[in-house]
Amino acid sequence: LIDELRRPERTRLTLQSGNTLFEAVLDPSPDTPALTGLALSTGLELTGVYKSIFDDSRQLRGFQLQLRSPLDVAVIQKARFLTAERALITVAFLGGCTVLGLAWITALRRRVRRQTEQIRRQLEHQARLEAEVQRAARLESLGVLAGGIAHDFNNLLTIIMGNLGLAMLDDEVKAATGDYLREIERGALRARDLTQQLLTFAKGGDPLRTTVSLPDIVREAAEFVLHGTSARCDYNVVPGLWNANVDKEQITQVVQNIVLNSVQAMPHGGVIRVLLVNDEIASGAKAGLTAGRYIRLAITDPGEGISHDILQRIFDPYFSTKKTGSGLGLATVYSIIRKHNGRIEVDSTPGRGTTCTLWLPAAGSRPPQPQPPPAPPATASASPITPARVLLMDDEEGIRRLGAALLQRLGLETTTVSDGAEAVRVFSEARNASRPFDLVILDLTIPGGMGGKETIAMIRKMDAAVPAIVSSGYSSDLVLADFRSYGFQAMVAKPYEISQLTGTVKQLLAPRQ
Repeated sequence: LIDELRRPERTRLTLQSGNTLFEAVLDPSPDTPALTGLALSTGLELTGVYKSIFDDSRQLRGFQLQLRSPLDVAVIQKARFLTAERALITVAFLGGCTVLGLAWITALRRRVRRQTEQIRRQLEHQARLEAEVQRAARLESLGVLAGGIAHDFNNLLTIIMGNLGLAMLDDEVKAATGDYLREIERGALRARDLTQQLLTFAKGGDPLRTTVSLPDIVREAAEFVLHGTSARCDYNVVPGLWNANVDKEQITQVVQNIVLNSVQAMPHGGVIRVLLVNDEIASGAKAGLTAGRYIRLAITDPGEGISHDILQRIFDPYFSTKKTGSGLGLATVYSIIRKHNGRIEVDSTPGRGTTCTLWLPAAGSRPPQPQPPPAPPATASASPITPARVLLMDDEEGIRRLGAALLQRLGLETTTVSDGAEAVRVFSEARNASRPFDLVILDLTIPGGMGGKETIAMIRKMDAAVPAIVSSGYSSDLVLADFRSYGFQAMVAKPYEISQLTGTVKQLLAPRQ
């Protein structure tokens, strides 16, 4: 049986015997049951009336078997499981499975490629983070070392510069060795500039942030460096740029260092492009940055560029490819940006230029109106003033001797101590003896002892009005930058010239004259 057609009035079977095809028909009647239960490819034996079929030319075309009832059909062989239809269905199913399998494999390969790319990016990101952490740890360690060295060196420079100043006050000494003393003073001032670089790079000297308009700071700093060069800047500031929450002086130094590197990378001149745009960073979008609003500053030069191996070391202290470079410029930039909770990235291709991109935190308010600069402290010679009692605290014996000599030259009675505990004791004893001090000068950092911050807090409990000067060559907090909030009336940073100290002392003692 190769086909079966059922109709209400007739059932037609198409059969094949060898190469012969023929039909068998059954005309059911009310007394004859229907023919059921036959499957294609079943082997049948049929009994019926043989009816020859002729064409119009009376040629035998085939025959038909007329069945009387379902009993004329006997099953002699069950249907084969694998028929042509089933084979086609199987082939179609297998083909479909193959197509689906290939599609699944293709999709899987794409997914594997995407995941591999994600893993590669994640590993690169992790490697960059690890490099950042290692660099930060290395710079932090070097910063602590540099800060300690700068502190001690500033103390030595204070002694050198102070004694030089005292020697220059002697007319006979000045006439005999004035030129040599001035050369020594110039060398000491250069050493002071170096210690200032070390201090900026070191952990100390946290930024004193204010709300500022960044384009003005960037333009002023860049133009200062470009003066007298064959390079110029092209500024592109997005409308509605946010204000920045930064230390104006430190960011000025950052821009000057970067622009100076750009100028030196363009020996024949060129155009440095400066871009300032708003950038809102989502959580985890940029390594090293917390979510929030930032100002993105990009400085691009078409100069010589930086090779990949050198690019990995540009922030290392004392690493420089310049014959006259100190190697502290970009290390200082990196340290300042980190202390601002910002980020710096450098992208460079040899022969095609360099782009330095900075992210600086945005402020939430307008910048304050510019105030007129305060009057500079009066520079004074060591001429005597009205007698007064001064308490000087410093851990360096040389500075104590220098301070005592200078203050005594001013006609002041000076008592020197080496740490805060002794200063508090001496101050208290003087008050109890009705011989209070008229001025206190406190060193901020006392290794292994109580420093100026803690000392002034205890002194203020005994005397809230006594004038106080804070002095230090290194600080890890904001006392020097915001000294009035901690109970001081003035600040003198080491190393100082005697005119700075005497001018400040005279200012604070003036109301008592």
